Amino acid sequence: MDRKKAASNLRIAQAALTSLLQEESLVQPTSPLFINRDLPALDTFIKKTLTGYPALSILEARKQMANDLVAVEEGKYYPEVALLGNYNLYEEDSLAGKLMPDWFIGLAVKVPLLERTGRGGKRLAAKSLIKKVEALQKQAREDLSILVEKTYRLTKQAITEYDGLASSLKLAEKTLELREKAFDQGLATSLDVVDARLYVAGVKNRRSHAAYTYVTRLAELLAISGELDQFPVYQHSVQP
Repeated sequence: MDRKKAASNLRIAQAALTSLLQEESLVQPTSPLFINRDLPALDTFIKKTLTGYPALSILEARKQMANDLVAVEEGKYYPEVALLGNYNLYEEDSLAGKLMPDWFIGLAVKVPLLERTGRGGKRLAAKSLIKKVEALQKQAREDLSILVEKTYRLTKQAITEYDGLASSLKLAEKTLELREKAFDQGLATSLDVVDARLYVAGVKNRRSHAAYTYVTRLAELLAISGELDQFPVYQHSVQP
């Protein structure tokens, strides 16, 4: 029953993958499952994620825009300063012309006493936007760190499960060998041999599932940390 269910799930997965890749015939895997135990430390993945995740870069850009907006609104509080100068190349033949100096330099300062553009409210709104973006950044960093840690530990857990089933597989294969010998000698029934073979197949299936879980979790971990192009390195640096 379990075998039929697994075969049905395989056909469904192949059909979905074939449709996704727009292939005419069923897609067959070209590489086996694998286990690579040489994983970097958890802090390495967290650091790479927090420095290269696209959403964090977008939030940082929004924060910079908000800072620029605050600078613009604060600039409206500064007085307008103008430097004035004049030099007469030709002196008019009049009393006013004779009284005017040949040159002068001056400094003009404009400070509005009443302001109706709402610069104070805009400044507070811009600073409020900065606080909101900073809160989003903090939350995003925390969520990403938790996600990376969870995925990392699930990946390590799959390795532990795969390795732990190795002794169970050896025991199951040894049991099958003994029962086959016992059957040949008339000391065991065919049902005993079938049970032993089913147990071996079950352990192998559990190990394959652990390897599959490892591969999918590793892909997720590398995708989150922006290192998905390193997946072939993990894949080809170990024996299947």
